[in-house]
Amino acid sequence: KTEMAELCLSEEYISVDFSGHKVWYDEANKQLILLKNNVYFTLKLSLGLGSRLSTPLNFVHAGKVLDVKFSLCRKFMAIQRSDMEIEIVDIERIAEWRLCCRSKRGNCVLRGGVLWLINPKEVKSKSYEHSHSHTNLAMVTRFGLEIHRLPNRSRSENHCKLVSTVKYTVQCFW
Repeated sequence: KTEMAELCLSEEYISVDFSGHKVWYDEANKQLILLKNNVYFTLKLSLGLGSRLSTPLNFVHAGKVLDVKFSLCRKFMAIQRSDMEIEIVDIERIAEWRLCCRSKRGNCVLRGGVLWLINPKEVKSKSYEHSHSHTNLAMVTRFGLEIHRLPNRSRSENHCKLVSTVKYTVQCFW
């Protein structure tokens, strides 16, 4: 038996078969992220007609998924694999990096604690949609905030770099 779910977007309805899918809402990009059989799809939520599933992202390694978010430029995907580990996927270059939160006893990445950061100048001009020269990722952990810079092509970087930490005990994050 196939179960159908309907999404109400204003006056429009989109029918999506959610059976067997894991689904996350990506608030920054206003889209659903669906995972089925280790293949990722996105469904842009818009008020107009014509919302369709994206082309499949089938090159991402299989594994446990707690949370998924796309960067605002939509060139990177962050997958929270465990309380300690985030996998970053460069969709254009089909490359992956793993980030672990700082290893202190009792530390962990909080659920929903993976946030994409952009330069405020890029927000005004909306240039973040076309550039990822300074893409940063923040991890909210029990012991504070960790900010990582993703590899920059123009600098021939091939690994993520921890650029800053803010020490603060976090009890709850939403």
